[in-house]
Amino acid sequence: MIDAAFRSGEDVDVVAYGYSRDRGFSTMVAAPFDSAGHFTRADLVRRSCLPPTLFSMWAKAVRRRVMDLDADYSDYFGLSFAEDLLQSLPIADAVRRGYYIDEPLYYYRVNTASLTRKFDLRQLDARELVHKIHLGYARRWAEELGDTSLVAGVQMTGLKSYAEIAQGVCEVLPKAEAMNCLCEFSQDPTFLEYYALPCCLDGIRRDRRLILRMLSSGHFDVIWAMAKAKAALHKISRR
Repeated sequence: MIDAAFRSGEDVDVVAYGYSRDRGFSTMVAAPFDSAGHFTRADLVRRSCLPPTLFSMWAKAVRRRVMDLDADYSDYFGLSFAEDLLQSLPIADAVRRGYYIDEPLYYYRVNTASLTRKFDLRQLDARELVHKIHLGYARRWAEELGDTSLVAGVQMTGLKSYAEIAQGVCEVLPKAEAMNCLCEFSQDPTFLEYYALPCCLDGIRRDRRLILRMLSSGHFDVIWAMAKAKAALHKISRR
């Protein structure tokens, strides 16, 4: 199926496909495109900035000719968060055309012990680094395509990240240290800038939006309580 999609055109550089968290593949998660068929570079650029996003490397097959095989990634050694996005951006920039298979071909097994499921303070630097790179691509693409929503989409992703980080520090740090971190986050210039943009909040899940509001208003105890409640519910659900 993937091979046939590549053969559908000499300029097809990437084949994207759906995935499922169901072992029986009966359901598919957040399709990045409305229907099967060819998509343009501009389509992939938009899915690299706007939801439903197509960040994951395992959700697509890519021709080597559009991968930055000669790039030096040594500066990112040890990066354990958003590394898929870091590699997907130059691919989206280089493709000519792609094909989307509207079927779940990949089984995504949720591993609660994985690096992306467990917050680690090292994620702070990784998130900041990748976000800056992502924003740089979005600004260049926005100018090229005349679409400012690309920048707004990446800013929304950055704002959402503050909610995830705020919850994360409450999960792994003693309360006093977590409160200090939340206080620092609430005064971060990037957070203040993005939080002031209505378009960023509109696209964020309700629970994360509440965390952001509590972060902005200084109600850090509420964030702490939410994080502990979520952790308790998650623990119960695993029994």
